[in-house]
Amino acid sequence: MSRHPSVSVLIPAFRPGWLDVAVASALAQTHTDLEILVSDDSAGTAVESVMAKWVDPRVRYFRNPQRGEPGANRNHLIAQAEGQYLKFLFDDDFLLPRSVELLVQAVRESGAKLAFHARHLVDEHGKTLASPSIIEAGTIAALPPTFLFEKLVADCANPIGEPTNILVDAAALRGMREPFALEGRRMRFLTDVTLYTNFAAAGHVIAGVGYFGSAFRQHGSQTSGAQYAGFSAGYYEWELLRRWAADTGRITHERFARGNAKQLGLYRQWASLFPELDAFIALEGAAEDGLHLGPLFLEALSLADATIEMRKLSRLH
Repeated sequence: MSRHPSVSVLIPAFRPGWLDVAVASALAQTHTDLEILVSDDSAGTAVESVMAKWVDPRVRYFRNPQRGEPGANRNHLIAQAEGQYLKFLFDDDFLLPRSVELLVQAVRESGAKLAFHARHLVDEHGKTLASPSIIEAGTIAALPPTFLFEKLVADCANPIGEPTNILVDAAALRGMREPFALEGRRMRFLTDVTLYTNFAAAGHVIAGVGYFGSAFRQHGSQTSGAQYAGFSAGYYEWELLRRWAADTGRITHERFARGNAKQLGLYRQWASLFPELDAFIALEGAAEDGLHLGPLFLEALSLADATIEMRKLSRLH
């Protein structure tokens, strides 16, 4: 391995259960000029015990110095990485062998600053549940920023998928002040979608690869499930992104309005469990004096964020 590898694979770890599979899948990549960084955000020693068995010069293990702080483990990995490109890999997911190879090929051929491939959705045993893809098999498609705003933000949908599916240019990522936040506002759930939105807002082309290069594991203990205290943010943050995009001219007001029915349907599906969504339902997507990010929406947003924080505290006691 060269002193500065072309790719840094970043594994923010706190669960030991599938970590061996994740590390093994990174080491099995056909693109071998890489380093694998594992940052431990757990309170105990289980993750450290798993990593102790991996003796490979490409693997580096360390503990997160700001354990438990939102985003700190991810940010620590980014700060430690030496590669030209950063490849995320969550500790319960895994990569297929050509993942890194084809993503690097995609960014180099297209000039994109972020690339993604398709992924399989698997259960806790690795059984395939679904295999969605928006890119034709065997092809690389350069997607302009307008495509991302239309198909991602305006539609409240994530065709790119989770961070395990992506590779980003390290310099482009570090050139953004807060790439996982929306103009300084912390995101509690849609950090990945916000990252993609920020890349599109910066004018960067995003490349899609028609190859199934990873597996996203769905299981009962994942933090993105309905048991997560901040689950409701996974719905109202879509409206925040949509309103911001409309106010900044990245989608039209008419396109915003067409998305309101879907947004309200998502809210109503979960409002009985997460009553903070009622305030957004009451707004019905309305603008205030032509401004989408108006006082009433921002008040509902602040109340919802505060509700999530209180829910987290109540579950600690």
